[in-house]
Amino acid sequence: MTRAHDRQKTLPTPAAVHASCVYVCRSPEPLSHTAQPRSAFGGTVAHPIATPPLITVTAKVHSVDENQVGSKNGRDVLSSLSPMRRATLCLFAGLRAATLGTSAEPATRRVLLVRHGETDFNKVHRIQGTLESQLTEAGRAQARELGSWLAASYSGAIDRVVCSPKARTRATLDEIEASFAAAGAVPPPERELRWDLRELELTDWEGRYRKDIAAHDADAYNSWKSRPAEFVFPSGHAPLPALWARTETEWAHLRESTPSGTTTLVVAHGAFNRAFLARVFGLPIEAFVDEGGRFDFVNCECAEIEWLEPPVTGGDTAAPPMLRWRRRHPRESAWSTTADEQAAGAWWLAGEDAREL
Repeated sequence: MTRAHDRQKTLPTPAAVHASCVYVCRSPEPLSHTAQPRSAFGGTVAHPIATPPLITVTAKVHSVDENQVGSKNGRDVLSSLSPMRRATLCLFAGLRAATLGTSAEPATRRVLLVRHGETDFNKVHRIQGTLESQLTEAGRAQARELGSWLAASYSGAIDRVVCSPKARTRATLDEIEASFAAAGAVPPPERELRWDLRELELTDWEGRYRKDIAAHDADAYNSWKSRPAEFVFPSGHAPLPALWARTETEWAHLRESTPSGTTTLVVAHGAFNRAFLARVFGLPIEAFVDEGGRFDFVNCECAEIEWLEPPVTGGDTAAPPMLRWRRRHPRESAWSTTADEQAAGAWWLAGEDAREL
């Protein structure tokens, strides 16, 4: 049986990508290995003599056997892919090949991104933001259940824990750690509190019920809900741009401080997590949704982000990492890449056009 900490050193094939058609592109450098390592999406890396290697990447479009590489049918399948999908697959393959040129098995980096359990404010739809709130009994139960799942899935495989300093996130982590102890699992490392992981700060409305704000401050509330990126309180505080800047700081910190082949548990907040995922996958600030949306987090939900850093080439501009994410608990979803998210996030463009009419 594969151990949890062994699983985290590979990049498993996402559900959105299958061995149903084959996309081939030539990598920028020949590989130095004699074995046939796996490509980033589960295909093999070929080793032709005296030429750069061919990288085989599979993509789910139509049913095509792997033996049809180079056939008319195979070319028809490739032509059916969008330009963004073809470019993304080639980028993944090329970066993977270049990385393999210096490492027998380049290991991924992983973040398990968690929202805190239900609080007394969540339960009655009060805005908390900078204010402190307490977990309800349901929230503590959610955290313990998540902890049991993490203990079963990642015992001994969590290398670092970072947490928002708010009481609700620290209490959630307390319950997670208690579940590890109850299961006899290897405990997570000592937590690191990071101030910039705190929640979106709706300062003027904090402590108030959403329904009261909608009733008594309707114009401002509608402005916030429809155009959060442009909304500014009378005090001058612009909540979303401030949050957006923090997500950039935290993502840069994670990329710089996460060693290859390791997993970091991050315990934060609903709005922070939504903005963080949007920022990580290259969406604009206008794509943020105050409640719900593609990156919505229910209480004590866990999502997984996995990435490979590009090889260092000495150029002036750093290449972006190879990224994907999925929901893990309690909801599950297929893997989604940067190209998937940018295609799915195109809805905000249509919304912007509609609002200009």
